[in-house]
Amino acid sequence: MKEVEVEKRINRLILDVYGITEGELKTIESINDLNGTSDDNDLFFDRFSKEMTVDMGGFNYYDFFEEDEFILLNFLRLFKSKKNKKKLLLTHLKKVAIEGKWYEV
Repeated sequence: MKEVEVEKRINRLILDVYGITEGELKTIESINDLNGTSDDNDLFFDRFSKEMTVDMGGFNYYDFFEEDEFILLNFLRLFKSKKNKKKLLLTHLKKVAIEGKWYEV
C-alpha cells in the first residue's frame, strides 16, 4: 500500500474514532494530542490493526497513555503535566502500517 493511501486511511480512522474535524486533524502530531479516553484509544488500535492489517503484538499501551480514572480525575489531569509518556507520532503509525507490524522507534 502506498504511503499516501496509508495516510488517508489513518486520517479517516482518527476522524471516525475521535470525532474531530479535518481542520483539527491538521494540527495533530500524535495520537496523544487527541486526549482520548482509553475506550477511544482501544477502539482506534483495534480498528487500526484490523483495517491496516498490522500485528500490534509488541505494542505496550501504557508506554504511551495513562490509565483512565474517574471522570473528574481525568478532567483534572488535563491541567497537570503528563508522566513522561512517549508520544505516539502519526508518522510512526504510518510506518508501522506500511511495515505491517508494530515496532518501537
